[in-house]
Amino acid sequence: VGILLLHGGSRKVQDTIYGHWEFDKGNEMFFIEIRSRIRKAMMEVKERQDWHARMDALRQQKHMLRSQQPSGVDLMVQGGGPSQSGGDDADVTTDHDLDQLISNFDENADRQFEEQAYIAMLLRFLQLLCEGHNLRMQNYLRSQVNNVKSYDLITETAAFLESLEREIDKNNIHIAN
Repeated sequence: VGILLLHGGSRKVQDTIYGHWEFDKGNEMFFIEIRSRIRKAMMEVKERQDWHARMDALRQQKHMLRSQQPSGVDLMVQGGGPSQSGGDDADVTTDHDLDQLISNFDENADRQFEEQAYIAMLLRFLQLLCEGHNLRMQNYLRSQVNNVKSYDLITETAAFLESLEREIDKNNIHIAN
């Protein structure tokens, strides 16, 4: 709703929100929630990065297994390295098992990473609050002087963006969305 109200940088809506924050002492929960969502988004990015690292490791293991597999011999991975099959060890993984594991990971990826912080909408909302170089609103998002405790949403946002930037390269740019 906030995004729709602020669409286009409506100065009147910005001023109304600012007036509410400036004179209402009970708005601290809003800023706590915004900070909490930004921090949750940082954790979601880290979880997604870790998941992609595990997937990359599985794919590398599969590639290594296939590249070392002589024709007609079914190689298996045991203890992290390829070895010829020849036992009933429970932790032995065949090439087919790796295919199945990767397929299961791929199928569950969307379900596993359902966004709960809604960071894109949150950042858009914060952007619209400050549209038109609304310095008064920018300063209030940095420091809420009327609240018992102030939450610097500008620094929190910068920390989130830094957490994204720190890990991005050409191989994983797709996880930033």
